[in-house]
Amino acid sequence: MADISLVFHDGQEERVVAQPGETVLAAALRAGARPVLQCESGSCGSRGTCVVKVTQGAVETLPGRAPALPDGKLQDGLRLACSVRPDSDCTVALDYPRSLITGLAPLLSMLDVVRERARPPPEIVPGFGCNTIEDMFGLDELELRAFWMPSLTVRTAVVTEPEGADDGRVGDAASLIEPGDLEAPGLTAYLCSPPAMIDAGRKRLLDGGLAPERIRAEQFRPNEA
Repeated sequence: MADISLVFHDGQEERVVAQPGETVLAAALRAGARPVLQCESGSCGSRGTCVVKVTQGAVETLPGRAPALPDGKLQDGLRLACSVRPDSDCTVALDYPRSLITGLAPLLSMLDVVRERARPPPEIVPGFGCNTIEDMFGLDELELRAFWMPSLTVRTAVVTEPEGADDGRVGDAASLIEPGDLEAPGLTAYLCSPPAMIDAGRKRLLDGGLAPERIRAEQFRPNEA
């Protein structure tokens, strides 16, 4: 077994233990760390969301699986977490904050499942709200999925308008729910936010006429991040 330290972009750290032969990604998932992932097979290559940087220790690529990253990135210590297993205790750096796991990760995972299974994929409108523009992490992941899924329309909003900005939407995540959204037949709404924002989003949906049984929610609290 090997100890793996997952160090997030915001400095927070989580430790997991890899069983013999287990990849870095598999160990993290089994421990409940819920890192951002995409294909779990290495096929997404350098655009993959599970790219990590090995800063301490050693890892090896799974037998029969190509490194999938350019030589320059490999020399910089970058690896696909789904394709490498630790040779020793190691530390890997992830290029996103710990809060991404409790905030955006469930949405990304849901979108990936829909993209892989639904033919054709349904119309999906993710709304992503933050307090400031500096908190708006993970947009590249949403934009990548919008590229893959023409039926996906991403909306974003910030509570505090950036100084000098004259575009973008100002408001909280609940403000991204528009009256026309609720007219879609068979609509199901998914809310993933701190409790207060869950309540605000649910009220907006109910006030707009959406039946309670069509609303799904997953709460997280800022101090969980």
